[in-house]
Amino acid sequence: MSSDLVRLTAILHDETDDAILVSPDGDIANAVWILRTMFDVESSQETDGAKRMVILIPEWSALGSGLA
Repeated sequence: MSSDLVRLTAILHDETDDAILVSPDGDIANAVWILRTMFDVESSQETDGAKRMVILIPEWSALGSGLA
C-alpha cells in the first residue's frame, strides 16, 4: 500500500469475500463498500452487537468514499 495512509474507525455493516460495507458513524445510510485489497485491518472489536474496526486505507480512497 501507498505511504499516504490514513487510520479510520468504521462500523462494519456487511461483508463479502471481496469487500466490506462500513460507515463512519454506524448509520447504514452513510455506509460505503470498500474492496478488501484497499485496506488493512489494524484492530477490530465487537461491542453491543456492532463491530468497530480501525482500518488503514489510502487517503485518496478515504476521501473519495466519504469516510474521511
